[in-house]
Amino acid sequence: MTKILLLLIVLFSTSSLIAQNENTKIQYKKSVFGGYRYFQNSKKLPKWKLKDVLRNNVEAYRQYKDAQSYAILSNAFGIIGGFMIGNTLGRVIFDREPDWQIGIIGVSVIIISIPIYSTAIKQERYAVDYYNQSIPYGQNTLNELHFGICENGIGFTFKFH
Repeated sequence: MTKILLLLIVLFSTSSLIAQNENTKIQYKKSVFGGYRYFQNSKKLPKWKLKDVLRNNVEAYRQYKDAQSYAILSNAFGIIGGFMIGNTLGRVIFDREPDWQIGIIGVSVIIISIPIYSTAIKQERYAVDYYNQSIPYGQNTLNELHFGICENGIGFTFKFH
């Protein structure tokens, strides 16, 4: 009996029980290359997972979909502009007559894509902020229950984050 009790104490002292709520807040940090990286429960949240989390909130999901539309439009302009610049530079490199008007239009199209991308990033952040504001207070905690040596001897500790 004492061996079983000792085994249980060892198991409980080395493990922790984590109670996670699905509706925890999403944190974001500015990325090096523009945009944001998203985290939930201190774990990185990829874009596809962010979409799944925001799907629970109708308004936040609508804003996220709008952000995706702006991002697609910005990427399309960037690709077209890059192709136009690449065409002009390729003609210069291979000693053909370059069409400078196409190169200038390509630069203009890329310049147009920058504020569209910026709008997409802001809209995505607004969606996350709206989601976070809609979570009732008290549901954004991560709780841990540990069994082990405490200040007053052996017992349970319960941590709120």
